[in-house]
Amino acid sequence: MRKEILFAIISGIVFGLIIAFGIWRTNIALKDKKTLSPATSSSTPSPQQNSNIELAIAKPLDFDIIFENPVSLSGLTKSNALVVISTKERDFIVSPQSSGTFEKEFDLDPAINLLVITSVDDSGATFSKNLTLVYSSEFAKLVDLAGQPEATSAADKSATDSIRKKVEEKLQIASNKPKAYLGTVTDIAEGVIQLKNNNSEIQQVSIKADNVSFIKIDKSTTEVKYKDLAIGDYIVAMGFANGNGVLEGRRILIVTPEDPLQIKVILGTITDLSKSNITIKNKKDSEQATFTLSKSIKIEKEVDGVQKTARLADLTEGDEIVAVIKVDDSGAEVRTIHMVSSPPSPTSGE
Repeated sequence: MRKEILFAIISGIVFGLIIAFGIWRTNIALKDKKTLSPATSSSTPSPQQNSNIELAIAKPLDFDIIFENPVSLSGLTKSNALVVISTKERDFIVSPQSSGTFEKEFDLDPAINLLVITSVDDSGATFSKNLTLVYSSEFAKLVDLAGQPEATSAADKSATDSIRKKVEEKLQIASNKPKAYLGTVTDIAEGVIQLKNNNSEIQQVSIKADNVSFIKIDKSTTEVKYKDLAIGDYIVAMGFANGNGVLEGRRILIVTPEDPLQIKVILGTITDLSKSNITIKNKKDSEQATFTLSKSIKIEKEVDGVQKTARLADLTEGDEIVAVIKVDDSGAEVRTIHMVSSPPSPTSGE
């Protein structure tokens, strides 16, 4: 009997050690997984964790619909980098935290917003991502319960149905973020619009005519009908994508397509400067290039963590700068300069 009790005790200890070892190995595996995927970790990533991350955007996501201004864009990059957020007309330069995280608030334009986010590290290497956002305060009204009356009787059945519908839309937003499909209409069938997006991919938008608003934006903004939509129109379709990738359309804009935004960011040294041109020696490859200065150029420098406005007269040869260059059919134009450092002043007696 004593042998049986002793054997049972030993077996229990061994079994307990096996379970404890399994839990320990599981915890180690989970810890390693979090280290390899800092973007999904709930804790703030350390500089060591993000050392291999060139550029990642946390929010918003591509083709998100934004309801309110300003929008807050956040992400992760190298801690020794600067982040340039470029819109159609402006550039915002952000210094990341020591962990590599960054965040910037700014206003979006109505409808289509093409953004280029560029990270440039202290060696001059650049990493870019394109982001398309759609700003529509009107779309938000489709799911807004504010001001809706409370139905209390059978006579208010239509109001009750309306409220229930809006509640369902609210729940749909919570579980399925609204998205936008952009592209040229290639086919119109009963209840379905087919379009080709900017990547030449075919996408479909389902339509319930009594549940979708059609807006044409040209020199003015006009509400139109489903029948007014034509093959060849460029549209911004807003709604909710189902499991098959078909967008359940709620608001359709007929617009003129935006030209792609082409932005080049250079970290380098000024080797020549005039009122209309600047020559920069790229720190990455030591190549020199001359660019036109925009008439509305923005020059800034960071003082104690705050961006301060500077003047063209503040720039001298030898300054290290980050130049944001917009490229289009007319050429390459520097529209923003961020002063990184100035050459040391010569000492007396030299």
